[in-house]
Amino acid sequence: MSMPSPHPSGGASVLERFRESMVMNHERWHDGTGYDLTLLAEASPAERAGIESLLVSRGVQDWRDAEALAALGTEGAQAALLRAFRNGDDELRLALISHAAELFSAEQRSDVLGKALREPGPALTQALLLAEEWHPPPVIAALMHGVRTHDGVTAGQFAMLLLVLHGLADSVYDMSQRGFILRFQDEDREMLCRELFARIGSQDP
Repeated sequence: MSMPSPHPSGGASVLERFRESMVMNHERWHDGTGYDLTLLAEASPAERAGIESLLVSRGVQDWRDAEALAALGTEGAQAALLRAFRNGDDELRLALISHAAELFSAEQRSDVLGKALREPGPALTQALLLAEEWHPPPVIAALMHGVRTHDGVTAGQFAMLLLVLHGLADSVYDMSQRGFILRFQDEDREMLCRELFARIGSQDP
């Protein structure tokens, strides 16, 4: 009589399945798929320790590592996230404050997010998403600065978010504001900034 397999997924252990989910391919990259964090719920203490060791040994390389270590929530995982914040670049720091916000002060988070919003680059999309959820005064100031300095399309996105955050638009997809937002692509930027800042009741930064 054969014994049932201890690992129903083709004999693979939780650790092996998690390791496989870390292998990047085109589909996972294209879809923005993270590691399989559902495996953490079925992992034994020993398997969770193995996953932690695997993640810590490779270092925090991008948002997927940050998300997984934050989900683990162990002392070792948190220590790795803090090291990554000290040593990582701006894009990695943005991922860290996105997935492990509780580890960082409001000042640290504001500094990282404000810098990401002020500088053009691949982190802008994530920075806008984060600013929509968390927007203390320094982040609002960074959005206002970006309206003045970014290219027309990006400036329009910043302006739209400011309208949302001040209760003047239902969402960033509010079509009633489309005409105003499109003006940022070809009209006088200073004039538009004055109009926007007056609408949201904020002084020119």
